[in-house]
Amino acid sequence: MASAQPHTPNIVDLHVGSRLRLRRKLMRMSQMALAAHLGITFQQVQKYESGHNRVSASMLHAIAQVLKVPVGWFFEGLEPSADSTPAGEAKKPLPSKRLSGYSSRAIAESLELVDLFGRIKTDSYRKHILGLVKAMAGEKNA
Repeated sequence: MASAQPHTPNIVDLHVGSRLRLRRKLMRMSQMALAAHLGITFQQVQKYESGHNRVSASMLHAIAQVLKVPVGWFFEGLEPSADSTPAGEAKKPLPSKRLSGYSSRAIAESLELVDLFGRIKTDSYRKHILGLVKAMAGEKNA
């Protein structure tokens, strides 16, 4: 008889899912748009991104084509020792070095900030905002 324990995603699936979500957001693509390109439901995309469902090799290849990255991109930053043990039983994978130490919320807010910053038409406004952000972040050359 099957156990009634809830499914615990493994660390590789969590890492691939988080990279998928990051790239999709960087491309400003909705889950529905990605799903439409792939011929699946947006709920399936959600399950891939959460690591709840494992992405097959053929689906990962299709996702990589839609998101315009090589398949290996989804594994960047993954610890070489990462295996398929449930996430609760092993150390979580390292995110890519550029994103190390940032929460999912901080990454999402950063993407929103980049999008909005790019819409500012006045050069001097962008320069002042950049100086303000640098000063708030403790940059010495603010």
